[in-house]
Amino acid sequence: MSFFPGDFERAEKYHLATIKYRKQQLGENHPFVGASYNNIGLLYQQKDEHEQSLEFFAKGLEIKKKTKASTVSIISSLSNIANTYNALGNFEAAHAQLDEAFNIIATEKTIFTVLDAQSLVYNTRGKVYLKEGKLEDSHRAFAESVRLSEDSLPNNFLFMKRLASLGKVQERVGQFTESMKTLKRALSLKEDSIKQLAHNEIVTECLECLMRIYRHFGDSSKYKKTLFELEAECFRLESVCLQKENLKRLDFVYKTMDNVHERMNEVCEVERGVLYTRTGM
Repeated sequence: MSFFPGDFERAEKYHLATIKYRKQQLGENHPFVGASYNNIGLLYQQKDEHEQSLEFFAKGLEIKKKTKASTVSIISSLSNIANTYNALGNFEAAHAQLDEAFNIIATEKTIFTVLDAQSLVYNTRGKVYLKEGKLEDSHRAFAESVRLSEDSLPNNFLFMKRLASLGKVQERVGQFTESMKTLKRALSLKEDSIKQLAHNEIVTECLECLMRIYRHFGDSSKYKKTLFELEAECFRLESVCLQKENLKRLDFVYKTMDNVHERMNEVCEVERGVLYTRTGM
């Protein structure tokens, strides 16, 4: 679930009402009640209110464990708590949640459940390693997450996110050619990802990373082409944000667009300098 800042108050009321209703209908301890606490935790997580989100995630996990919720549901909560600890800089606590998740997965017998759960946990561990500055460990974790997602999420928005995470860390460890392949594969899922979440910024992240790689290789033609693609994506995001009155994200879009235009001007200056030299003017 994702929301725009202007929708938060309405979304919060909806989730709190859902929790109240489910408690009345199902009792205090039911997997659906645990899932509702998890959902409102996600709401606060997207607002970067991590202490508040941690409180809801922990409550949701407690209920899920008591009621023997599905493996996937419990793993999802453990992953969310790990992400929250990661945002708070508590890496030891984050890894502890992920260790618990892997221990649960080891007892699961349903193959597709195992694949989905493992992929999620490896992806979260990759994010924790990345924030710790452990790039090689992060690279291995993201690569394993993508491998496990191949069959279960082939055209999914989440698969594009995982490919983008892998591509960016490949760039950081110097695997530029592999990074290009991964990012292009991610971008091949662009249309599906936009349909699923119109205001997502994964396309922007992929294009910015590709531009850095083309600049590294000195490929001015592809660098310039990608600049124009990034400008077009900024215009698309601007339209979405204006429709939804998302001023916070709109500010990010405008900053990205300003940066794109600055780089375009740099390219034009270089091209004018080359033309000047060739003509002897």
